[in-house]
Amino acid sequence: SPRIEPLFQRLPAILAYPAAPSMLWMIGALCALRLLAHLPSLLGLAFELMFWVMGFKLAVEALVNTAHGRIEPLGHSDLAATDGEAVQQMLLQLLVSLSILAVALWVGPVPALVLLGLAVLLMPAAIIMLAIDRSLPGALNPLAWGALIGRLGAGYFGAVAVLAGLVGVSMVAQLVFARLLPNDMGTLPGGFVALYALVAGYHLLGYLIYENHVALGLDVAPAEPRATLANPMEDEAVAQA
Repeated sequence: SPRIEPLFQRLPAILAYPAAPSMLWMIGALCALRLLAHLPSLLGLAFELMFWVMGFKLAVEALVNTAHGRIEPLGHSDLAATDGEAVQQMLLQLLVSLSILAVALWVGPVPALVLLGLAVLLMPAAIIMLAIDRSLPGALNPLAWGALIGRLGAGYFGAVAVLAGLVGVSMVAQLVFARLLPNDMGTLPGGFVALYALVAGYHLLGYLIYENHVALGLDVAPAEPRATLANPMEDEAVAQA
């Protein structure tokens, strides 16, 4: 099998992953759709929810594809992640955020900061487990986090640092755009930065799995292209016709 390039040697390509034309137009289209979130009442909320569900579908697909050795950027025909997988990832983020907020309100800021630090350190392990195993209770198992981190080794902590940097840049950029641009127009570039960072971060985690698939005991077969139609047999039949 071809030599797998170490994660940090490949970091520039990983960060440039969402910049591929096949992905840029999808991210741009979702950001344009997000402008409809300013519509009144529940209609605007529905478009905001749709924006994040589709964004997390892109992210999950990037993680799972990369973890199985398909590291080239995906296109719209490759998007096979389900709404349920995206919603699970959103619920994971929501549970962690609400836990930190509850500790801040009812216990104090210092314990909340400690919990935030733990979340930054352990959340990537939970995201990986949820994307691969598709089980929210399993992704919340601290024993499984420890086992996964132990097998990934020091590379895991390097990935955590890069992810923290992506999140920080995304949050600062969204605040800057919201303040500089009038009439909520900061939503468009802010949403673009948020989705770009989200997809790049999940692709990074997928590559971390791919790089360490031997230590994780994963069988990474050569990636096969997805079926254009319902399945490969239908693709072959249509081609012959």
